[in-house]
Amino acid sequence: MKEIFRDIPGHEGLYQVSNYGEIKSLFRKDLRGRLRGNRYLKQHIDKNNYMVICLTNNRKEKLCKV
Repeated sequence: MKEIFRDIPGHEGLYQVSNYGEIKSLFRKDLRGRLRGNRYLKQHIDKNNYMVICLTNNRKEKLCKV
């Protein structure tokens, strides 16, 4: 099966999720003008044993379950 990526609602153009549960950030410039992105993000396990990841949008961080 081929890995397919789709935009994450609320974070379009910043992050994408695959049908395998992998999350990657897309190319963009950060606040200092440096080019960032196009890498897989590391997932962590919270206290309830759910996989979570921290997504940032306009300096606001949001902890999301995968």
